[in-house]
Amino acid sequence: MYKINKELVLEKLKKINLTYLITGLIILCGIILRLKVYFYNQSFYGDEGSLGFNILQKSYLQLFEPLDILQVAPPFFMIVCKFILNISHQIDNFEMRDMMLRLFPCLCSIISLPLFSYLIHKMFNNRYMTWICSAMLAFNAVAINYTQVFKQYTCEIMFTIILLIVFHSLNIKTVSYKNCWLYSLLLVIAPWFSNPAWFVMAGGFLVIILDMIKNKYYEKLKLGILFIPVSINFLIWLFIYYNPVHKELYRGMFDYWNNVKPAFLSLHNFSHMFVDKMQNFIVFPYSKLLFVFLIGSIIILFANKEFKNSCKYLVLIPILLCIIASFLKHYPFERRVILFLLPIFIILYAQITLLLKNNKITTFILCLFLIFISIDKISYSAKRYTFLKTNFRNSAYILKNYAPDFSNVFITLDTPYKYYFNYNIKHNNKLFYERYNQNFEDSTFPQKLKKLPINDYWIEHNYHVNHYNFGPKLKEYLYNDPHLKVIQEWTAPYDENIYLIHFKKIKDYH
Repeated sequence: MYKINKELVLEKLKKINLTYLITGLIILCGIILRLKVYFYNQSFYGDEGSLGFNILQKSYLQLFEPLDILQVAPPFFMIVCKFILNISHQIDNFEMRDMMLRLFPCLCSIISLPLFSYLIHKMFNNRYMTWICSAMLAFNAVAINYTQVFKQYTCEIMFTIILLIVFHSLNIKTVSYKNCWLYSLLLVIAPWFSNPAWFVMAGGFLVIILDMIKNKYYEKLKLGILFIPVSINFLIWLFIYYNPVHKELYRGMFDYWNNVKPAFLSLHNFSHMFVDKMQNFIVFPYSKLLFVFLIGSIIILFANKEFKNSCKYLVLIPILLCIIASFLKHYPFERRVILFLLPIFIILYAQITLLLKNNKITTFILCLFLIFISIDKISYSAKRYTFLKTNFRNSAYILKNYAPDFSNVFITLDTPYKYYFNYNIKHNNKLFYERYNQNFEDSTFPQKLKKLPINDYWIEHNYHVNHYNFGPKLKEYLYNDPHLKVIQEWTAPYDENIYLIHFKKIKDYH
């Protein structure tokens, strides 16, 4: 038996870097959570189906043009996703097709975790801040949800973090010309992966210029290497990409964000809308005190003498620009489209951490708390982090086998079926639409059915909205109407009001 040398063990334990250990644990648990929701691989929902349809229908070059079905996504993001799908050769496999299109958003979400921890460590050199900020991103429910959604939002988070790292580490006085060109290349690429990257870059360049004026140094050549390519890139992006998209889609997007789902800030609604949107983003336990908390956080941010003034503005300017753009009705202040600000808001929310005294007791308590939170979070099921649960893929499989021409089908949303069937189903005159977000008493379904001939029909209901009775009342009608006979029903395992029903009209109503 070997005798344990206590002194040697203690010496080895002392060499363990606690900062890296706890940070690594948080990142590891955040990655496990993201992989859980990714491999859960639920069906595409409406917007995913719309974006996926564009991937299937358009060439690489056409992805720089305005997208169909009121979709907006950065061209390089779309190109990477299309490339992954093409090399996977899984276009005809519904499950694998969904996973391949979600692979890049998942990778962006995972890569963001160590990048963000690195950024916070470099910005604050405070392990409490590194731990808390890392945990806030790793376990943020919205960020985890969009890990398994085929949309660009996790890519935008990643590029926000990358740009913050660039502008934080960029010292015009000391940076080499070679690195200056590399930074410039990265700044040119960023907006093609993340449209709102311009908010972060505008803040970054403003910080650089203000710092040069304040300290009275002018590195014209280096500034030119950074600024001129980005300016040319902005003009290309503006005229080749943004203007056609704006001309084609602005009216529809404006109507949606102004009327259907209001998300434009104004003097009239700012006090309540800002709080409501932020509560759907990062939950604050006392919503009525959110403004007080944020003002206090800004005071702590500026009172921190060890934190560079330039970085303070780098945190605040993108938020301010986004709010101004919303006031001007050019950019909605809505959870998913401001998700790129999540790392910045986390920095702001976590400022209170800087008030903690660095001692053994605080470190011990904080370590125990973070270890418990990390282990507890990864025990949650993937369903908990899946906000929109649908069964379109399963319904598409069944319809493909039993009704491949997609005729005599009632559907609540056409875009997922466009994606799964890979063609424009609006051309099918025997397809009928029913709104899911209504009460059954307001539905035209019974009137439509009375006019139809005796035949087999299909109806699906894929969104369960609790404050509407359409789903349960529709099912009740199908089973109780003597003119109809239900042949088979397929129900989602997680909700009996998400279903596909095959029924037959057995006799006329007159």
